[in-house]
Amino acid sequence: MPSVVASLLLAATGGMLTIISSLLTLHFQAKGARAMRLEQYAREDAYRLFDKRMEAYAALYLHIGSARQALTRLARANEEDRESRMGAKAARHDLWADYTLIRLIGSQEVLDATAQILFFVDKSIETRTFDADGFIRKLDGFRDSARKELIHTDGSSSQPSRRANAVDDVK
Repeated sequence: MPSVVASLLLAATGGMLTIISSLLTLHFQAKGARAMRLEQYAREDAYRLFDKRMEAYAALYLHIGSARQALTRLARANEEDRESRMGAKAARHDLWADYTLIRLIGSQEVLDATAQILFFVDKSIETRTFDADGFIRKLDGFRDSARKELIHTDGSSSQPSRRANAVDDVK
């Protein structure tokens, strides 16, 4: 009789160990699955933010080109030409709208470069002058900081010429 009780006790203990090991396995599998889901969500969020940054930087770059055209027209216009001044102010308004979005989602370096462009535009409107070389330096600063953030370059890649990246005047 004692061997029967011992056998039953041993069987019950073995069954409990099987149940416990199954529960532990399920717990660790669920924990691993949750960690994988959280990692996937983080990757998707990072991709969405990258996509939004790319859109914001591209919109700003296009508005910088419009601002250059407007500032060039303003610098060539006479003092009474209100249309040129209004065009430059409208271009500055578009840059400000882009700046506000970049302030929310952009890197500090890109934000600083964008602020320098805004200051340049403000000064150009105020003085009714346009410094093409100064403009290209500001544009290069924005472009380089945006590239650095978006493609994580180490600076060793060859850069196109500054003139190739300048926004051309409209005829």
